[in-house]
Amino acid sequence: MLSDVSIFKELNQLDMDQVSTWPPKVKIVITTIVIILSAGLGWSLFISPKLQVLDVAVQTEARLKDQFQAKYRVSVNLPTHETQLKKMEQYFAFILKSLPTSNETPGLLNDITYICNAENNNGINHLTCLQRLRLR
Repeated sequence: MLSDVSIFKELNQLDMDQVSTWPPKVKIVITTIVIILSAGLGWSLFISPKLQVLDVAVQTEARLKDQFQAKYRVSVNLPTHETQLKKMEQYFAFILKSLPTSNETPGLLNDITYICNAENNNGINHLTCLQRLRLR
């Protein structure tokens, strides 16, 4: 305990104007404290805000990479997709040609009605008639 009190007495007797006369241990402690405070202040003022900007940039980079990969996959398969589109257009044109024209539609409806009425007289209802027509 006595040594602790003597250290405090020595610290109280230090002259701020004559730092060069301080004991080496006190100089080391004060220098260490100043370095730690300077590092903490530098971190909080200069590095910490830039880390937040870095985090945003990393997130943006990941999002842009995902977008690029998706667009790349689409662009790599573009010739295949164009070929499929042409085939689908040809098939659609073929199916469209096989549909009845506006002139043929009334005649088709009359034929379906005639067939269903004829079969209805034989005891078959309209639903069964339409199902049988679908199978033909």
